[in-house]
Amino acid sequence: MAKRKTIPQSIRFEVFKRDLFTCQYCGRKAPEAILEVDHIIPVSKGGDNSMENLVSACRECNGGKSNKKLSELSEVEKSRRQLEDLQEKKNMTDMILQWKSGLSDALTYQVEQIEQVFYSNSPSINECFGEKYKKLLKKSIRTYGFDLVLDAVYVALETYDIDTREQRNNALSKIIGIAHNRHIEMNDPERASLNKVMHVACKNLSMRPKDFYQAFPTNLYKSEQEKLILDAILASGSQWRFEEIINQIYFGGNNG
Repeated sequence: MAKRKTIPQSIRFEVFKRDLFTCQYCGRKAPEAILEVDHIIPVSKGGDNSMENLVSACRECNGGKSNKKLSELSEVEKSRRQLEDLQEKKNMTDMILQWKSGLSDALTYQVEQIEQVFYSNSPSINECFGEKYKKLLKKSIRTYGFDLVLDAVYVALETYDIDTREQRNNALSKIIGIAHNRHIEMNDPERASLNKVMHVACKNLSMRPKDFYQAFPTNLYKSEQEKLILDAILASGSQWRFEEIINQIYFGGNNG
């Protein structure tokens, strides 16, 4: 029979971090739930203490400490277990705080990297990101990931001038939107295509997004129609003519 090895505290912490301090069986979260580390393949069947074979599980899902109910135990044993549970919850809270502190430090470093990239082409500029903008960047990094936000910075630098403070502020204001659009392109091609059509219509026909969505049957749109609709936008020259063409395309001119 394989001998069970104690799982080091450092490994337990890494497993909990990977699983976001959540029981992978029932979804309960620490510190409300006391988490333990469970072996996917039991040690008795050859499982080891590798990260791939370990998973976060609350005490209830992992089988508990014994088969006896708390009501069946002596008062001394009850007190001992309750104290152990309180200590485990404190340990869980400490680990969560340590994890969140690490995330905060990583986000701060990533924002500093983005700031360095943005100003790298203009070393003579003595500027830095404001605290409000840094918070927006951190939120975007959490949502879209550092690599996507960094790509958005490079796109903004290639697309917009940054010679004056006003131009730099304009470029900065575009970065999060670029990251958002790239995220949509990667995860929802249909929506990305519709967004592209909407932006082209607003730019060429002096429409507001609200006007576009009122005039355009978004529920009927498919991404393979993108070229057809873009051609209609460029050929129409005005909002009312665009609406006429769209009516003809989707409803045969019978939606007036």
